[in-house]
Amino acid sequence: MTGTKRTRGFALAVAALCGALLAGCTGSDGVVTEEPSPTVGTTSASSSTKPSSPSPSPTALSDEELLAMAPEGASQQTAQGAALMMQFFLEEYAAALKIPDSTAIEALSLPSCEFCADLLSDFDRLEIAEGHLESGAIEVDATSISAAADTDTDNVVIVKMNVQQTAFEYVDAAGMSLGGSAPGEFAISARMRLDDSIWRVEGVVVDDL
Repeated sequence: MTGTKRTRGFALAVAALCGALLAGCTGSDGVVTEEPSPTVGTTSASSSTKPSSPSPSPTALSDEELLAMAPEGASQQTAQGAALMMQFFLEEYAAALKIPDSTAIEALSLPSCEFCADLLSDFDRLEIAEGHLESGAIEVDATSISAAADTDTDNVVIVKMNVQQTAFEYVDAAGMSLGGSAPGEFAISARMRLDDSIWRVEGVVVDDL
């Protein structure tokens, strides 16, 4: 996958991209609609298996619990709702790494999403190391956010945004460093599918800016 970074000892595939809480990503400001590029947000759908959870999992979230966690507006069956859910997905990933707890990420990940499977594997690695995300941040450029229906597929929205990532650090239970990632800027294209009345992540493409 383009634009992924891997950290020492972990191969945290998207930690360089999504390593901390997103700034300003739960509001509707900056979300616009436009005609989508036919190639934006596509990803391999070769995987037919649901991404695995990092451990004998806590009870899976119900759809009601998931929507209660998501920001206001993310439940709307509109392009803006899809954009808000994608923003929440990235924000919750980072928050969950600080616990760590992958249940919300798993609930929002569709089987075809290899990016999501990479995220979920990060929880496995952190569990083995008894570690968590200690510090870092990602800022979303609100003026770059766009969302538009896929004209070729029903119930699919393409969401695009640019993000800036600061340096961040992972630590173990004793507070010792487990490595981290350098700053970077990335363009994200996400394919969101309405599944059981909830926008879930079907695929993500990441490119360096």
